Amino acid sequence: FRRPRRRGATTGPRRFRLPAIGGSLKSIVAALREAFANDGIRRLGISWMLGVEADAALTVVLLVTAFNRGGILAAGLMGAVRYIPAIIAGMLAGTMVKRFRGDRFLVALGLIRALAAAGTAFTIATAGTTMDEKQVTIVLLFVWAAVAAGAGAPVRPTQITLMPAIARSPRELVAANTVWTTGEGLGAFVGPFVAGALMAINLHSWVAGLAAVAFLLTAIISA
Repeated sequence: FRRPRRRGATTGPRRFRLPAIGGSLKSIVAALREAFANDGIRRLGISWMLGVEADAALTVVLLVTAFNRGGILAAGLMGAVRYIPAIIAGMLAGTMVKRFRGDRFLVALGLIRALAAAGTAFTIATAGTTMDEKQVTIVLLFVWAAVAAGAGAPVRPTQITLMPAIARSPRELVAANTVWTTGEGLGAFVGPFVAGALMAINLHSWVAGLAAVAFLLTAIISA
């Protein structure tokens, strides 16, 4: 005898539907279009993306060069040297934003980061091969890394304080977050990728040089 089938029961395997991503992509594109229609948000977004890209590339070349010159210990110290000034500068960011105009402060930070990246490029390009020269190179790289990280920490808080005055509506303010998130993701991908490609053909100094150009562009865009 066949057991009667209960109402609503299914005989075949269940089919799971994948969540549609078309709607999400459309909403992201729409938010980007709305945000980029505002000149101020567009400039801040591009500046943020270039800064993230340059900082990521500079971090990669600093860590690799420190490892090649001083081994694992030097690479580990490089990470600490970068984060300590960034933490201190981040805590003081609120005070500095209150004392200086946001746009001028961003220009100054971009120029300082460009100088640090250019100094890194020069240090790598002129590095010697003796033990003493390697130690000098590592010390100089520590200094440039600290300067770049310290100048990079206040960038995001400064942009956040500028955004409410730039956005023309609460909707644009929300869309600006999409610009920041998208730009940060693209920059975090492109920066290390370009750095790895250039270092693969032994162009380590070029990585820092391109980072200097990108930082300089952030200053120009913010002006």
